Amino acid sequence: MNHGSIHKWYPLVGLQENSACKNCALVILNRPITSSNEVKLTKLWDTSSLKFAVDGGTNRLFDWAQQKLQLKNFLPDFICGDLDSVEQEKLEYYSKHGSVTVKLSHQDFNDFTKTLKFAVECISKRNPFDLIDRISTGSIETLPRQKIDRIYCFCESGGRMDHVMGNLNTLYDECLSDLEAYVIDSESITFLLRKGLNIIYFDQNLIDKHCGLIPVSGPTRVTTLGFKWDLNKSILKFGHCVSTSNEFEITDSDSRKLEFLNLFSHDPKLVDFHICNALIETNEPLIFTMSIK
Repeated sequence: MNHGSIHKWYPLVGLQENSACKNCALVILNRPITSSNEVKLTKLWDTSSLKFAVDGGTNRLFDWAQQKLQLKNFLPDFICGDLDSVEQEKLEYYSKHGSVTVKLSHQDFNDFTKTLKFAVECISKRNPFDLIDRISTGSIETLPRQKIDRIYCFCESGGRMDHVMGNLNTLYDECLSDLEAYVIDSESITFLLRKGLNIIYFDQNLIDKHCGLIPVSGPTRVTTLGFKWDLNKSILKFGHCVSTSNEFEITDSDSRKLEFLNLFSHDPKLVDFHICNALIETNEPLIFTMSIK
């Protein structure tokens, strides 16, 4: 099965010590920041060059940072959304300390999607952007331009299922088609694999063994390498078979290269077998989730 395109993923770069996570952005959603996830938030904050708070996520960030007596160390660059949830005094505090407020009222998209569109289209690519109702700097032209290659969306899982599904739907947005976008919480990191061969590189010390492949797009033909229960041109679909509760299985580089040659038609030189990785070839976009420590 050869679908041509090859996609390389580095989901844990933002969590690695002394990481040079160039062109990374952090997006904070309206979910609790607790003792179980604050270490990950702090690492992502330190390694990201741009920080976005999404509407009510601004309250969460403020309350947590205030409790830690570190308000001035956690100032978002942008506060985005329809701004119907953010508390006015918190908005005023951040504005006073340099955060740019961007009101995005378009109701065809949720605040998460609108924020990502703004980050990618307006800040990274400088494309025409018509979703802005108001911006505290007065105009888009006054904003800095900074390339974004990787986005971490910090959102503790749980809560309303419609919000969870909405967040997964956002990963399908075309604005993310040429960058890495990850939804991360205290226990897992989730992202959308693309058609073709996906190579996922990771630090073995930062992962738990559990992972899953979820065919939200519909019936999907999948071949994998690097899992306890590998697939070989298998069809995943709801109501039939989905590969949840799978596990990573790490083997030596020589064995992995030999297996690769038996399964895939791609040039093995495209894969660095000396770095822990998992390989997934799919004919449709495929949600992948992996447990992290």
